[in-house]
Amino acid sequence: MSKILQYLKTNTFRKNLLAAIGSVIFLFVLIYFGLKVYTKHDESIEVPKVKGLHVNAAIAALEDADLEYQIDSVYQMDAKPGLVIEQDPEPGFHVKSGRTIYLTIITQVAPEIAFPKIKEKTLIEVTAILKDHN
Repeated sequence: MSKILQYLKTNTFRKNLLAAIGSVIFLFVLIYFGLKVYTKHDESIEVPKVKGLHVNAAIAALEDADLEYQIDSVYQMDAKPGLVIEQDPEPGFHVKSGRTIYLTIITQVAPEIAFPKIKEKTLIEVTAILKDHN
């Protein structure tokens, strides 16, 4: 035990300890500033409001803002086709350039669905099948 205490009092140990502490501090500073550069800290774009616009105008606005987009569609019989009805993230949020904005639009064509087979079924069975098919 006394040899360990004697070693802790030597200049070699003190130099190694200071070098280790300095290396750890340098590593943390390097990571701190490196992450700021890598993640483009404090560089953001405000998401434009495209909800309510036609899909072509919405795409143009997002491309002008250097944002990516992904489109999903739903069918509504009483709505204008091509209209953006939902966007995520919401307008006014600050995001990085290249972020994907998810748009939901009204499709122009109703989706085709297969009609269930009801041939040779009773009225009660057909009623249940059609109710479940919605």
